[in-house]
Amino acid sequence: MKSIAKIGAVSALAALTDAKVTTTVDGRKTHHDVEFSINEDLCFFKNFDDYWCLAATPPMAKIGWEWKQTYTTTPSTESPVLKYYHLEFLLFSDIQGNIVSNLFLQNFWVNVLTIDLSQFKSQMFFSLIFNEDFGICPGMGWTTERILFRLLWTMKFWNCQKTLINDLADFSTTWTGFYAQYFEDCNQSNNAEIILMDKEYLEAKTDQMWGGTVDAKSEKYCKYPFNSSNVSAKESYGMTQFSKLAYKTFFNWVVSTYPDSFV
Repeated sequence: MKSIAKIGAVSALAALTDAKVTTTVDGRKTHHDVEFSINEDLCFFKNFDDYWCLAATPPMAKIGWEWKQTYTTTPSTESPVLKYYHLEFLLFSDIQGNIVSNLFLQNFWVNVLTIDLSQFKSQMFFSLIFNEDFGICPGMGWTTERILFRLLWTMKFWNCQKTLINDLADFSTTWTGFYAQYFEDCNQSNNAEIILMDKEYLEAKTDQMWGGTVDAKSEKYCKYPFNSSNVSAKESYGMTQFSKLAYKTFFNWVVSTYPDSFV
C-alpha cells in the first residue's frame, strides 16, 4: 500500500508542476496554473501523502524608471507635417498576482483555487517635445494597461479499481500473498475548471494628461522662445532660422550615427 501511495503522490506532483502560462493579445503574461512544489511553497500542513499549500508566481510587483526617445514626424494626414524629437521620463509599476491554494489528499481529493491578477503596467510620464519649428511642448500624465481579475476553481477525485477474481486456481496475487493490494490501480479523475469571477476592473488608458501635451503641434501648450515680442521681427526671424538649422543638423547627425538609439 505504501508503494501505491508513493506512486500516486509523485504522479500528482508531476501533474502540478506543468505550469500553464499564456500570453494575452496585448502581450501580457497570465496564468492558468503555477509551478507547484511542496518543498518550497507556504504550507498549512504537509506530511508524506497529504498537504495544503500556497504557491505564487514571482515577481509579484516591480517599480522603476525608463527613458524613451522618439524622432519622427506628425501624421501625414495633418498639414503641415513636422519633424519632432520626443523625450520621456517614465516612472512605472509592473504588477501581477497569481496565487494558488492546493489541497491534496492522497487517493481521495484534490482541490485547487487560483487567484489571478493578470500582469499589467502603469506609468507616470514627464514629456518634452522639440518640433522642427523650434517649439518646446512639455507635458505630464499617466497611462496604464487594463486590469483583469479572475478567480478559478477546480477539483479532482480518485478513480480506483480492485480485481475480485483473477485466477480460480490461484488467489494469492489477488487477496493474499506478498504482492496482494487493496486496489491495483488508482488515478485522478478529470477536472472541470469553474470560473467563479472574471472581471475587468479598469480598461487600458493612454496619454491621460495632468498638464501640458504630447501633441507636437499643440497651439495651447507648445512655446516658441525665439518668437518673443521682446525682439524685433528681423531678429526673431534670424534666430528662428538659425535654431531650425542647428536643430535639423544636430538631430539628422544623431539619427544617422546612432540609429538604434531611437525607436
